[in-house]
Amino acid sequence: MDNYIATLEARRKPYTVSDIVMRSHLRTWHRELILERRGCTQMGQVWDIPLSATKRYLRFTAQKYAPAIKRLKEGGLSTAAVAAEFGLNPETFRKYLHEHEPELSATLGMTRLENGRTALRRSTEKYAEAVRLRKTHTAMGGDTTTRTD
Repeated sequence: MDNYIATLEARRKPYTVSDIVMRSHLRTWHRELILERRGCTQMGQVWDIPLSATKRYLRFTAQKYAPAIKRLKEGGLSTAAVAAEFGLNPETFRKYLHEHEPELSATLGMTRLENGRTALRRSTEKYAEAVRLRKTHTAMGGDTTTRTD
């Protein structure tokens, strides 16, 4: 409770005893409401889930990004293209994905190549497939010269 009071005082906005009591009451008797508001999707007993480990964003924010995330999961577009389609700032959208959708962010982001450079993950996958096809074609006795038609 002392930490919460210090936080309230640091904001330099007026607060009342009711503000402190309400927070304590919610944390003690209505923990599931706090977890729901934070967007916690973990299963289990509400007392087993530490509040410090739950996501801290408003439902409005999650609703704002939900259509863009759905579009991104459908595939085919870059993060920047999806952000532009939905009128979002690309860097803010990337940061949100990194914090709240880490699995999706990991599949979309940049990767470090063996030579130390970075490249889009999907580009390296396409390049690796092209190299594999080229090796297969060469092994089958295919022509290795390039054609310009």
